[in-house]
Amino acid sequence: MGSFFSNCCKGGPADELAFEKGSKSYQQYNATHRFEDLHNAIRSYQECLDLRLDMRKDLAARGKPESRDFSDKIVNAYLNLTIALLLQYERQPTPTNLHYLARVEPKLLTEWGTRTEHPTNYATIIYNSATAYNRAYLQAISKPPPSTLDPPNNTSTISPEQLFSRACARFAQILTVQNGVAGMTSSTRGKALSGLANLELLQYQRSRSASDIGDIHALNNAISHFKEASQSFSILPGDSLLLRECLDNLATAYYKRFEVDPARNHQDLNNSILYYQYVRPQYHTQHDDAEKTAWIKCSHHLAMALYRRYEPSQPHTHPGRQQQDYLTASNVDLPANTAALEDLRKAREVETEAKNVLNALGENEISTLRLDGIKRDVDNLWGVLAEHSAHATARSSRQPSPTPSSKTH
Repeated sequence: MGSFFSNCCKGGPADELAFEKGSKSYQQYNATHRFEDLHNAIRSYQECLDLRLDMRKDLAARGKPESRDFSDKIVNAYLNLTIALLLQYERQPTPTNLHYLARVEPKLLTEWGTRTEHPTNYATIIYNSATAYNRAYLQAISKPPPSTLDPPNNTSTISPEQLFSRACARFAQILTVQNGVAGMTSSTRGKALSGLANLELLQYQRSRSASDIGDIHALNNAISHFKEASQSFSILPGDSLLLRECLDNLATAYYKRFEVDPARNHQDLNNSILYYQYVRPQYHTQHDDAEKTAWIKCSHHLAMALYRRYEPSQPHTHPGRQQQDYLTASNVDLPANTAALEDLRKAREVETEAKNVLNALGENEISTLRLDGIKRDVDNLWGVLAEHSAHATARSSRQPSPTPSSKTH
């Protein structure tokens, strides 16, 4: 982020000195990575900003116009302070640091809003801000609800709803910039689209209940934005990992929409399987834990989708039936067509591979990687697939051999 900082502007000695101190402290932080240097930079930039805002008030009180040069100096103070606060929150994602950022960053956007053109690195700053709010939102919704015995919230708390709105607004704001303008690249556009799509998919999932299919509008938007993001990521070879993650999420979104109305959305299931099959070989189980975890989850999701396509016609108690409601082979008429049985074979093969990798990890590693839930799901589905496979094999062995047709003379 150090490249964002501008050279010191000419002005009054007090604010100038504070700006110089901030720049020096930030440069020291880049060399040392000591929090003390970053905190000193923030303190000095805040001092500079306060002095310049006081000067603005004084000009207004005396009825004097504000020069463009002075406006630029205020923008620079906001900009450098915002960048330092973004870095502070990235390193120390505390509610207090987030609240500080959330107070300053919108004011920078207000200052920028008076300009006819977006400044250099506009897209990067907005994306970093969106990422910060997104991170805080995910943290907020993952925490259990507060107990009545907990102390009341302090002033540094921002509600999950506010964080969600800000993250969505910032991601959407990036998309208004054309590629090649203000630091906008195809990769940045793809990441903004993907970030927005992930929030929309999460919104859909959180809006669902046992009797409600959820916010289908958010789900449709998520699919649309994941598809757009994949097109942006397809441009550069360096975005291959971003493309892989995007298509994995797109497969999940298609599967979620299939669940809403399986009879009508069967093509969504086909699309889901197609993307899971494309993405799965791109994960490497011999790499780091993140790669291994992603491969296990992708494998299970592919096996689940293949099983759903194989699964015979059945009553659905409500849209979006829960995954664990499998039908056992003993209480349904299994399909006899070759394509369905091939889906069953592939599903069992994929789930067996996932099960073997999980079993090789050991309980401690499974717990550390938070794979306990996925292991239960894998074991459950694997048992169902084994039962269906045995039932299909037994039925096939009982089928009479075709009778040769008699020749006519």
